[in-house]
Amino acid sequence: MAVFTMSAYTTLICSIVAALGSFVYGMDTGIVATTIAHDSFKVYMFGSTTSVDTSTLGAAVSVYYGGKAVGAFGGGIFLSKIGRKRTLTLSSLFAVVGAAIQTGSVHIAMLIVGRLVAGLATGALVAGIPVYIAEISVPERRAFYVGMQGMMLAIGFMVANWVGYAGSFAAYGDIQWRLPLAMQIPMALVLMVLSFFLPDSPRWLIEQDRLEDAKHSLWKFHGLRGEEYIQREFSEIFAQISFERDQKRRGALVELVSRKYLRRTATAMFILAFCQFSGSGAIQNYQSIMYASLGFKGRTVLLISGCYGVLGPLGQALNFWVVADKWPRTRTLYVGIASLTVCLVVLTPISAVYGDGSNESASSAGVAFIFLYSFLNALFLNSTPYIVASELFPYHLRGYGSSIAIFTQACAQILITQVTPLAFKAIEWKYYFVFIASNVVAFLFYMFLLPDTNGHTLESIGALFGDEVKAAPQPPKDIDVVVELEENVTPAADRRSGSA
Repeated sequence: MAVFTMSAYTTLICSIVAALGSFVYGMDTGIVATTIAHDSFKVYMFGSTTSVDTSTLGAAVSVYYGGKAVGAFGGGIFLSKIGRKRTLTLSSLFAVVGAAIQTGSVHIAMLIVGRLVAGLATGALVAGIPVYIAEISVPERRAFYVGMQGMMLAIGFMVANWVGYAGSFAAYGDIQWRLPLAMQIPMALVLMVLSFFLPDSPRWLIEQDRLEDAKHSLWKFHGLRGEEYIQREFSEIFAQISFERDQKRRGALVELVSRKYLRRTATAMFILAFCQFSGSGAIQNYQSIMYASLGFKGRTVLLISGCYGVLGPLGQALNFWVVADKWPRTRTLYVGIASLTVCLVVLTPISAVYGDGSNESASSAGVAFIFLYSFLNALFLNSTPYIVASELFPYHLRGYGSSIAIFTQACAQILITQVTPLAFKAIEWKYYFVFIASNVVAFLFYMFLLPDTNGHTLESIGALFGDEVKAAPQPPKDIDVVVELEENVTPAADRRSGSA
């Protein structure tokens, strides 16, 4: 009997609140691009605009991703031990502290410490957000709801770019870059407060043997689908988690690299790492260098960065309308990576021939393809990798698996952010060939080796990798049935194909 307060928008609202952590992440990653472009920042931290230590500057950017790597690794433990929503609360507190340190920095070393603390926070946030949202979503809308993480990431990055540009109009001095750094704080505070009101993941509650609380949570998220749906969903989740609990023999990290789960672990790590090797991380963090290579200078660089940021939310919005839950995850990934490669193939000769800015039309064309890259990245790859990484693992490894994937992504970001300024200085436009080559590898992997998880319940995805599962697949949306769980259930993948 449905006796609980329900709302058709509960899942959407909770997804947006959780995804505020990605807004914080977008602000943190985006604000550094405009901060290091201000002459006032260079003079304050390095003494003059001509004495900038590129290695130290690279460290100020990449240490954030070092913190993210550690935070993601620790986030897997917190997600399992204290729960999904409490991990979001604790992480947002660290985000506030890190942003405050950055804002008050009186030396480049202090800024680096602030970036490190903020990285710790966002590592745990980025690992936890897709797990939480995936676990409260229905299968046929999971990409849409987890996609809120991508939308908030894009919005946060856009806001960071425009705040940085606005800072250039302030009176010359510290305020030009301190105020933008301070703008990281408000949304982290909002998330910290609102996270107290989020319902817990029903799957985490079942794992904790809080069965009545889990049923209440399911009613809050999916109650409008009716009592039979809730009972069936609860039975499937309970059966699968109980089965996995009985099968566990070793620690989570050992299981992730065991023969049974190694393929899934490697897949999640590959997808998140190659998001960075596609060139997106280099473009986002070092736009100012790229625009300078096309002949643009000064405030114009910040203005172009602001315009670049607008395309992220537009691309993610189109993803919701056209791609999310409509395209197979695999197609989204390989079409996306192919489109980014085309942009880089065109951008490379433009930068090679007209990098001195001598041809205004060519420089404008170069900026246009960077903009198109941003739009296509948001359309196809802004949220999909996080969706897939959160889906691949069984419940007892989901938090750890997502964390390992984000850890790998952060390590790739450290490499890219450290190398990029040096590479642009040493080999200039030839650096784009690195991204083109890695995109070809990713395209082949997505096309031929990645199983598609679109439309499967979280409990039935293991069947795609040969696992025994106790959860039956969801019936078509227009069929109102109750599936009786038996001692042994045919794997979901076989049932879908009609095999006995």
